[in-house]
Amino acid sequence: MQIGGLWNQGSAGRIAPLAQRGSLPVAAESHELTSDQVRINQQSPGRYLQLPDGNKIGLPEQGRFQMGRHKDCQVPLEGDLVSRNHCQGEVRNGQLWVQDTSSNGTFVNGEQIPAGQWVEVRRGSELGFGQSVHTFRLGDDLTQSGQMQGPNGQTFDWPEGQQTVKVGRAKDSHLQPEDHLVSGNHALLRRTEGKLMVLDTQSRNGTFVNGERLESMRWTEIPAGAQLAFGDPGLAWNAPPP
Repeated sequence: MQIGGLWNQGSAGRIAPLAQRGSLPVAAESHELTSDQVRINQQSPGRYLQLPDGNKIGLPEQGRFQMGRHKDCQVPLEGDLVSRNHCQGEVRNGQLWVQDTSSNGTFVNGEQIPAGQWVEVRRGSELGFGQSVHTFRLGDDLTQSGQMQGPNGQTFDWPEGQQTVKVGRAKDSHLQPEDHLVSGNHALLRRTEGKLMVLDTQSRNGTFVNGERLESMRWTEIPAGAQLAFGDPGLAWNAPPP
């Protein structure tokens, strides 16, 4: 939603910084996909857009791709208000980013995104192409089980291909709990050999598993479904399966 020249990011996630518009902030150099790569993806898609009727449109596993009605688009879309080349998409670190290039707009959870800017679309969001009621649901069979549920409605999706993630208030942290008791570099989480591990990196207020404070600088296994807290033991996250 456009408000006084600024866009409300609440529904869709991050927008690429001004200096990086036209390219993704964390992307390596992108490349166009061949039709063979897309066809393989469509047969058994790991990432997809889900239509209201339950059918799925597979998304390419790598590279930048075009979405729209044109026959050369890697991701085909239908609809009276869908443009021939409606928007570009790219999957980075398990997240979908889109850039609107259409005449009638691209919508995320009913809000029109700024044209020409790369916008992150959080998993589970609804996408509309040309009209807000023409929606698809973003799914990801490969990483959905890695979602962590936190306090106050917070969620965290484990980045695809990332074995270890940083926890803290620092800008480079993967998981940033909304709690003033969390340190800048608070802890590390790691998936290894079918186990989920946590390491408190000498945080000020501690890391807790099922209410018990852990010893700093020592890897500890987290049982599936355990309560994991950073700083405040009363603000717990549900640990996902490893």
